[in-house]
Amino acid sequence: MKLKQHFPLLVLITLSAALLVVLPLFRFFALQPQQDALQQLEPSFQFRVFFLGLTDGLWKAVLILLCFWSGVGINRLLLRIQDSAKRKLAMNGVIFGSLFLCVVLPILGLILTYTFFSPKESWVQLPDPPEAARTISGGIYNRIIIETEKGNYFSHTIPDDGLGWLADEKPDASLLPEMGESASPNIEAPGVSTNLIGVPAYPGSTQKIYYAILEDHTVWYLPQTGNTFFTTALLAAVSIPILIGGLLMLLGMGTISILDILAERI
Repeated sequence: MKLKQHFPLLVLITLSAALLVVLPLFRFFALQPQQDALQQLEPSFQFRVFFLGLTDGLWKAVLILLCFWSGVGINRLLLRIQDSAKRKLAMNGVIFGSLFLCVVLPILGLILTYTFFSPKESWVQLPDPPEAARTISGGIYNRIIIETEKGNYFSHTIPDDGLGWLADEKPDASLLPEMGESASPNIEAPGVSTNLIGVPAYPGSTQKIYYAILEDHTVWYLPQTGNTFFTTALLAAVSIPILIGGLLMLLGMGTISILDILAERI
């Protein structure tokens, strides 16, 4: 009778102990493909790497079990409610509330963050240069230099600082990236472009600012004003652990309920 009564907890304790052993061992054996590289290190460093691998696996197992067993504990607390109607209502409230707070809300937050913080990109036309633009001779994140059909050079600050086009000298070749390295923009130019380049949005950036000269000799640029990826990744770093923790807690509640049913049928 006692075995039947404690059957669910015995099963969960056994599975928890197995996880505390298996996950560190998995992290340990995951380092084996790097054995050749590790053998070049001193023995003390090799020991430290393997020790950190085991510790990392152990901590992950502990965090998983904390979330899982919190669900088991909540289930046991709810079962103490004597009134069946109130107990069912409380159980449904905890389940659906957890789903909303730990699953739906983080996912919705990621979607809304990506939607609202997505840069509203559009091409911007610069004032007409003093002479008809022929080619783009150089560009950086805040400045474009063009060569006109008369062979003169003019530069303009990005965004427009009110000074307009200024006479300039032929720029150094480093200010003109190779066309092969300039990926196409996500938004097509507002007309047929005769010259198009992309430059880093800021020093060291992988994002691009695009400059284009159209067939009508107008000069345009496409700014990169958003930091959607960084903002979404930052929110994901917080939301995903909450989501996983919530799912593990619900898994604990569901598992102990299933084991209770199985124990009654033994």
